[in-house]
Amino acid sequence: MKAKRPSISIIVPIWNTEKYLRRCLLSLVTQTIKDIEIVCVNDGSPDNSLDIINEFAAKDSRIKVINQKNQGVAVARNVGLKNATGLYVMWCDSDDEYMPDMCKKMFNAIETQKVDMVICAINVINDKLDSKLTGDIGEYVRLKFSGKQSVNWNLIVHTDVSLPSKIMKKSLIDKYKMHFPDGLHFEDAYFFDQYFTASKIVYYMDEKLYYYHRNNDSIMSRSFKKTNISLDYIEIIPRTYAYLKANNLFDKYNDFFWHRFIQYYAFSYDNAPALKKLYVYNWGKSFINQHKDDLTLTSKNIVTDLYKLVSPLRSGKMFAKKIAKKYIPIKAYNFIKNILKDRLRR
Repeated sequence: MKAKRPSISIIVPIWNTEKYLRRCLLSLVTQTIKDIEIVCVNDGSPDNSLDIINEFAAKDSRIKVINQKNQGVAVARNVGLKNATGLYVMWCDSDDEYMPDMCKKMFNAIETQKVDMVICAINVINDKLDSKLTGDIGEYVRLKFSGKQSVNWNLIVHTDVSLPSKIMKKSLIDKYKMHFPDGLHFEDAYFFDQYFTASKIVYYMDEKLYYYHRNNDSIMSRSFKKTNISLDYIEIIPRTYAYLKANNLFDKYNDFFWHRFIQYYAFSYDNAPALKKLYVYNWGKSFINQHKDDLTLTSKNIVTDLYKLVSPLRSGKMFAKKIAKKYIPIKAYNFIKNILKDRLRR
């Protein structure tokens, strides 16, 4: 007899979070809805994270333990997806936690509202956070909409891209072969855009069900090896373009794509090391020229700003920032910029 699929698969990518992992896993195994599976992907943690996962798994058969060499969070999320068997997918960062009834409320909402995704509010907790990282993320993650909404590009760009506050259909993920970009940072933004553009109706639930702990070790604040990680934003752009084209979504989301282009280009340019700024500029100019035929359906104001960004008359960084502020809420812009600066500094 074939085993019944769990209602929800919770995917937890784990790397070096032994200080917080027990709190996280305890919040998951004590959910008021029991019909779940918890897919823990240990991404080669050098600390005692794997021992903690195994300890919980020995007591709860709903926990799947996957251990792999360190390959980055994007690969870990992809591995989690491949091993997820639930009807719906949720996400939890290993240094955060769920409210006890989060799964139940998210499941009930997506079932009763008959939507493609439910988005809840986030409770932001600053735990001994470095003063350089105290940007106003509360405004960035604040729900800007409520109730049931038909998806359009304005809705997408004004919803935060973090995954843990969402419940998604596994069938929709599989249908469009959604995945995370291996080896790149900001993998959640790329996946978010894939899922949202494939959705028709979403539901915003103004209840703070996810506890996001901000600390110097958190996934959002953690330092990485010194690298040009801001350039990953422009690596995501052609992937989003290819996804929209392959799934016949580009015409519908033309304005959305070029809006995202401006956001990602501006972040890459502003936060790239000085020696890489010319590279980013030339890349942006080349991409626009290669795809100028796709601009025929784009709003004139967006086209104007695109060409201003790569105009020879532009005045460098401040000009890019000026354009970016039209497309990115200033508090969100400063928050992500501070994170980038912290990662690059270390």
